[in-house]
Amino acid sequence: MLIYARVDGAFAVWDPVRDYWAESVKTKTSKPLIFTRDEIWNGLQYNIGGKVTFLSNGLISDWILWQNSPEREPFETFKRVLKQLSPPGLEKGDLGLLEPGKPTRLSNDSRWMPTIKHSYGEIPIIYASAGVRRIVALAYLIVWAWEEHKTQSKLIRKPPQRRMVILVDEIEAHLHPQWQRNDYLPKLAIQY
Repeated sequence: MLIYARVDGAFAVWDPVRDYWAESVKTKTSKPLIFTRDEIWNGLQYNIGGKVTFLSNGLISDWILWQNSPEREPFETFKRVLKQLSPPGLEKGDLGLLEPGKPTRLSNDSRWMPTIKHSYGEIPIIYASAGVRRIVALAYLIVWAWEEHKTQSKLIRKPPQRRMVILVDEIEAHLHPQWQRNDYLPKLAIQY
């Protein structure tokens, strides 16, 4: 499994157990899913055989689903990954640890919106800083890719892989200097 955070804000996700493009590619090699910034947040659709298929529901929908689901594992994993990716030494600053808040509604949007806790209160995730949104998107895709991998592995009756590679292109281009100096990816050795 591979997650590649591109410098342009997009992400690529490759999972060897899932052939995302079976209808359009004549080879047996699966290709990565490429998520634009908007697709990360609102879902990735693909036309397969004339039918629109959702390959991802998107961060906003999945976060709310995971948060309100009786099955707590995806949301608990998401919270752990957010905590591990939180900026170092800022627990008492204005940003603090990255923690989910209570979902809220916004005017002119019929969806429930995830919130993130800050020392000054909870804010809808879409109004967070660009760096926070980028880290939240990475955390989401780590958990989403893992959950999808487990589901697809079960469907094809193969054991899930135990490792994931995460590549971040030009991390300094998008993140707070404290994040740039932090070696946070090794912290993600979370047992699944």
